[in-house]
Amino acid sequence: MILTAAQRVLLAVDDKEIGKIENGGLFETKLMSGNYEISAGIGMKLTLGLQGVCTFADDFNLTNKKHYFKVDYDIGIWCGEYKISEISESEYNALSAE
Repeated sequence: MILTAAQRVLLAVDDKEIGKIENGGLFETKLMSGNYEISAGIGMKLTLGLQGVCTFADDFNLTNKKHYFKVDYDIGIWCGEYKISEISESEYNALSAE
């Protein structure tokens, strides 16, 4: 599967959809401090291999006033996979300036 600029990635916190982003897009939301499962995929009810994409989900402990994340996509053998990584504010600023 090829991720195109028009393809949207759905973002969810604790299985509740909070927004969508496209390639190069930005998304901002506010959450209280705490532990959350953050996930990304074409749809939140995806199963392994559906449409060639695996859904990514991981737990994050949000304790600072601000947190920054980026969503990457890697092509896999059986299915491609989204990955959410926490990044620094300076890396976020550099990415958002592009």
